[in-house]
Amino acid sequence: MDASAWTKEDLLKILHNADTGLLVSVPDENRFVEVNTPVLSNLGYTREEFLSLPLSDLFDTLPLEKQEKVLYKKNGEELLVETVSRPLPLSDGRLYTLTTVKDITKNREIKYRLKHKDQQFKSLYLYNPDTIFSLDMNGRYTNINPSGVELFGYAPEKINGSSYLEFLTKEAGEATLSHFRKVTNGETVRFETTLISRDEARHIMDVTAVPLIIDNVITGVIGIARDMTVKKATERLLTESEQRYRSLFDYNTDAVMTFDTDGTFTHANASTEKLTGMSIEQLRGKSFLPFISEEVREETRRHFFTSLQGQPHQYETQLTMSEGEKLYLHIALVPIYIDGSITGIHCVAKNVTELKKLNTKMNHLAYHDTLTGLPNQRYFHETIEQKLASGENFALFFLDLDRFKFINDYMGHHMGDELLKQVSRRLLRLVGTRGNVFRYGGDEFLIILPEVDTEEAGEIAADITSEMERSYDLNGYEALVTVSIGISMSPEHSNTTAALIRQADNAMYHAKNLGKNTWQVYNSQVQKRKTDLKTESHLYKALANREFFLVYQPQFEKDSSHLIGIEALLRWRNKDLGLVSPSEFITIAEETGLIVPIGEWAIREACQQAKAWQDEGYPPVKISVNLSMRQFYHNDLVEMVAQILQETGLPAKYLELEITESMAIHAEEATDILNRLSGLGVKISIDDFGTGYSSLSYLKRFPIHQLKIDKSFIKDIGVDRENNDIITTIISLADSLNLEVIAEGVETASQLDFLRRNGCDKYQGYYFAKPMKPEQIVSHFNPKLFHK
Repeated sequence: MDASAWTKEDLLKILHNADTGLLVSVPDENRFVEVNTPVLSNLGYTREEFLSLPLSDLFDTLPLEKQEKVLYKKNGEELLVETVSRPLPLSDGRLYTLTTVKDITKNREIKYRLKHKDQQFKSLYLYNPDTIFSLDMNGRYTNINPSGVELFGYAPEKINGSSYLEFLTKEAGEATLSHFRKVTNGETVRFETTLISRDEARHIMDVTAVPLIIDNVITGVIGIARDMTVKKATERLLTESEQRYRSLFDYNTDAVMTFDTDGTFTHANASTEKLTGMSIEQLRGKSFLPFISEEVREETRRHFFTSLQGQPHQYETQLTMSEGEKLYLHIALVPIYIDGSITGIHCVAKNVTELKKLNTKMNHLAYHDTLTGLPNQRYFHETIEQKLASGENFALFFLDLDRFKFINDYMGHHMGDELLKQVSRRLLRLVGTRGNVFRYGGDEFLIILPEVDTEEAGEIAADITSEMERSYDLNGYEALVTVSIGISMSPEHSNTTAALIRQADNAMYHAKNLGKNTWQVYNSQVQKRKTDLKTESHLYKALANREFFLVYQPQFEKDSSHLIGIEALLRWRNKDLGLVSPSEFITIAEETGLIVPIGEWAIREACQQAKAWQDEGYPPVKISVNLSMRQFYHNDLVEMVAQILQETGLPAKYLELEITESMAIHAEEATDILNRLSGLGVKISIDDFGTGYSSLSYLKRFPIHQLKIDKSFIKDIGVDRENNDIITTIISLADSLNLEVIAEGVETASQLDFLRRNGCDKYQGYYFAKPMKPEQIVSHFNPKLFHK
């Protein structure tokens, strides 16, 4: 049928049968001209009633876009609708408006319910203490709640997209494969597995997994996992606790028994039967008191009733056996609580008879040093705290042996131990009843001298240093070891243990810095030379960073016109520390072992420089390099020197290695090393001669070419007659052994004159030239002045 043939009745029929509410109005006339049934049903009006209403009663304006609006029903109730209007010009020339009215009350309610349920689900998901997760069909995480993220320890983006197998132990992962297949086939499963979190902790998880179904298709897995680790551990602990209790009771080597509140036996283990000589059947129902010695029976009763008041209780008692033997028992009483009430007492009786016998010996061991027998650090702290608490005046001595490390490292620990024993005996003899001597640790000793003033303390310290200078017989070897002493006074310097020790320690280091073998009383200017860890840290990197360099000090014969040799001296410049004194870093290098590679570098550098001078046309001259103790006894010293000579091309006769007397401590080994070096053609010089403590017999055995008089003797020329005699003796000794002799540290004309008059014609020192750079020293190579 052609729409143009539709009658008015046809159009109204279409209007009234539409599902959506429709209104036709004439806005200019403020009235409705037609309304369909859905509108009337929703608002509760008849057609006539509605059409009589003014348009403005329902609409302020007619929206051209969709808009939510509240209309009022006939009974006054609100109706939430969605409206939209369209202009409708008709053939009569008037402008009508067609308005659609859709009841959205139910939609809004549905949305609200959906939103509410969504929020409930989110709350369940976000705040659930259990792990909620979802997996895709490949077993990869697609979502995980915050509790799961916290448990796993990884960020959500690390978890999502990863296979669940990555977070399980290998065994647990293999076991879960069948569960995963069941869920993806539509089953619900529950199982336990073991998860490994980021901190590598293992978690026992109770997992319930169900299929994730969307539009009747299984698209993955959703599950809840509860961490059962604590619960499982608790269950295991409860089981183990019960087993431990039974083991503790039944198999305990101590006597374990249970009493009721009247002190009557109810249970006892095998050790109790052995102790009492009665079986549990014989003991049950009997009181414990008849088994206790009569003299301690009343005291034992008091202990028992104290425990019945709810206080665990321990004490010692004794039993007198039938043979008259005394048994000492340590008793532990523990109340038994059941439902909050004390129903009895557990008793553990340990036989401590042998322990009592050992107590005196153990007490001595706890407070005394096992090597020397002196009171130890623990005894010291208790003693000094008692004296501080009583307000007693006293002096605290901090003693440190000056050459102990040398003895310990190069003669062996057994010799070091023997030395410590002998030192301890001397200190005990010197201090006597005037005070207490303690071994604080290593080669450190402490002495407490009550009621002495600073002057008296100094006199005693002087006696100790004097006595310690005497030699020690270490299994036939004569050793000289001195001691440095620091003194602090209480209460003058402090009234706390830590401060007094620190002050005495600082004073002791000050004594060492003054040349050792002396004593110092603490004062505000005394500062301890602390180990510079920063220096040590930089020293490890110094060689790689090319921070070492050599300076060269010429050696002369007769006068400064006759150059006979050059000594290479090691220096270190660090960008943070600046120019570091050798006295600061050589000791650290020696202790850490870094002296070996540093020393090798110094020998190579000196040989290269000497060869470079020769290649530049300067007359050949020997170059001297110092060896440390650690270098000298290093197992590849000779091979290293030979290789350097080969690499640099320097003839061996122009290399002189300087050693000290102390290196002769292992005479046989030292002889072998020196003979092998001499076999290469290298010259050997004894540096700092006259300051060592070894026998001079090695001078005949060692392939030595030169003695170097130590500068400590040179500086006292003309000051100390005995010192002058030592120098002339060294010169005569060298002459008798056909050895060259050179004096180092010559700084004045009077020193030079004395040496010349006494037959020493070779010199080194500031009087002639200071250590200098390679380019500065070449002026001394003047061929016209060079001694051939």
